[in-house]
Amino acid sequence: PASRSLHGDQGPLPVKRAVKRRVFPQDDPEVCLAFLSCCNRTDLLLKTMTAAVLHMERDEPSVAYEIAWVDNGSHKQGTALVAAAVEVERVVLNAQNAGLAEGLNELLWGAGGCRARHALILEEDWMYMDVQVATQTSERLHSVRRALAVAKAGLKSFDRRPVRGVFLRPETYDSFLRPPFTGPWLRTAPTLEAPAGVEYRVYCGDVTGGSGYLWGSFTNGAGLYDRQALKEAVGVMYGVPGDGFHEAYTEANYAYRAALSGCHALLRMEPHCDKAKQCNAAFYHVGGGRGTRPNRRADVRDADESWIFYGTPNYEMVKAAVRAQKPEGAGTDTPRSPPQTLSGAGGDFQEEGGDERSRFMESIKARNKAAFRAEGAKRDEFRAQARAIRSVMASKTTPPSRIPELKAMAEKLETQAER
Repeated sequence: PASRSLHGDQGPLPVKRAVKRRVFPQDDPEVCLAFLSCCNRTDLLLKTMTAAVLHMERDEPSVAYEIAWVDNGSHKQGTALVAAAVEVERVVLNAQNAGLAEGLNELLWGAGGCRARHALILEEDWMYMDVQVATQTSERLHSVRRALAVAKAGLKSFDRRPVRGVFLRPETYDSFLRPPFTGPWLRTAPTLEAPAGVEYRVYCGDVTGGSGYLWGSFTNGAGLYDRQALKEAVGVMYGVPGDGFHEAYTEANYAYRAALSGCHALLRMEPHCDKAKQCNAAFYHVGGGRGTRPNRRADVRDADESWIFYGTPNYEMVKAAVRAQKPEGAGTDTPRSPPQTLSGAGGDFQEEGGDERSRFMESIKARNKAAFRAEGAKRDEFRAQARAIRSVMASKTTPPSRIPELKAMAEKLETQAER
């Protein structure tokens, strides 16, 4: 899809930088903060991108990072505001919504995407868990550095699958995965970057389906990966416009393919937290659902779970089982592997859903607005408390011996309000 200008229709927008980066552009990054946005959710993107930059600048200044951003068809005014407010090394603005696969393939491996060996995928709706929502343990404050240390450690699972990524988000797989697919808590060997080592736990997908739920070692949100190793072992995502793959299964298919040859790790963020819950996360989801698939109004392809196995040795077997369960005369769609371009698949793409989709997006927008309003109120409360304490400090009746304590309290509240 064609790219377009960073500026609005009336030229560059006079927007103040949300936060100034110490080093920009970063020529030798260790990690790429990778953002994929769509559906005019640039207001949300600006908040999550700013929060990520603030975290890296304040809490992890030793980590050299770059930012790559791909947008799928959002309005020019919104993308211009983000581009003006945040310093970003590489930007690709697709004129139309090209879908999840096209966006992530470009972001992770395309000419306009990441350059660092490792990428932390944040889409547009994964927010760093700052003091407003989580205890700022040393482990959480240095979560990206620690994730890099684990990703570089050359770890192996119980069945010798390599650990290719680190999830920095809450998950639900403790509810269905059991040992040996969930490993014990271990610690990496000490390094210069992590002198005490990093406490981690390995999770591997049960690709046989024996655990009752198919789950894989890849997520589009708040996961850090070795880009090169991922592409060499798994390849790119299916579901780009015209490749014949059903876009509804893009992430699930890639996660399953990733699980066939690799696993991922979870880091401990808080003492005594043993599960993949929010207490062991560094980012949380703030955006709700969205539906980025660029299908035509009617998708002629069958929607069934066999797409999850597409491009793997198990696909033909699963597809045959699905076909056998269908009523006689029902159509089946059986693309060849690797994906072949479908004749007539080009042309204009559009989002699905019509009026129902619009109502859903409006409800998500209202929910996000309420969440950020509540967060703003909390910050205002911290500022008010700080002002009250400083008023007490200025009072002639306050003993001088209490001034240092009160000053520390006020400064802490002011810091929390601005994080």
